[in-house]
Amino acid sequence: MKAIMKSESKVSVVLSAYNEETTIQNTLRSILNQTYTNIEIILVNDHSTDNTYNVLEKLNLKNLIYILNPKNLGLTRSLNIGITRASGKYICRIDAGDTFDMIKIEKQVDYLEKNEDYGIVGTWAKFFSSDGSYLYTLKTPEDDEAIKRVISDQTILIHPTVLIRKKLFDKYGLYDESYVTGQESELWIRFAEHTKYFNIQEPLVSCLHSASSISYRKVKQQIIDSIKIKFNEGLSISSVIFICLRIPLLLIPVSLINILRKTRYRLKYE
Repeated sequence: MKAIMKSESKVSVVLSAYNEETTIQNTLRSILNQTYTNIEIILVNDHSTDNTYNVLEKLNLKNLIYILNPKNLGLTRSLNIGITRASGKYICRIDAGDTFDMIKIEKQVDYLEKNEDYGIVGTWAKFFSSDGSYLYTLKTPEDDEAIKRVISDQTILIHPTVLIRKKLFDKYGLYDESYVTGQESELWIRFAEHTKYFNIQEPLVSCLHSASSISYRKVKQQIIDSIKIKFNEGLSISSVIFICLRIPLLLIPVSLINILRKTRYRLKYE
């Protein structure tokens, strides 16, 4: 597909990488192959101990802003560092190992340019295992009302699919660094009263679900952070039920939790 002309609206693609020498190249290529071309890439190397830097050096990207953390600071802090350096009108998220459909950013910019009252637009996402096997497609609700109805209970905006107006970060704050994982869920709730949300009903992102991914390795931390978010909302009946259902999961092995999660998504979305 032919690349469209540059728009006035720059997009800052922000990603953090920690020991991603085997996956980072495919991720960056999917960004470079976008039909939307007014893009800067802000990559925060979270003090990798592998050859991530050497892979980046060989690519010799002209539109890359490279930041090396002096020590391993974690995803949440790294994202805030990247967003602080961004000069774009929009912040685009992606995780190392994930890839974009080539028209993904173009479609999202077009939607936000035409709908000023909307601040975040996401998409559906396909999930794959480390060997390339298809797992499932995560489908999220389309309109703002449907999204906000279940905003604190479900994955209603898939983090590596979103495009966000940077002014929301400027006005209402960055990711809450007290969250090791689930930082996006806290952000969606905090931004919800200030803007509208929308999900494009197409899987425009392919996400890697492997033993090295944060969603796999830190699944119990995700449960703890989800409980923290609910607790901070106030202890309503629904919040108490949510918390009581999640606490027992902390006693289950991580491998079993991930199997249960994959099975649930397959049954729900396939």
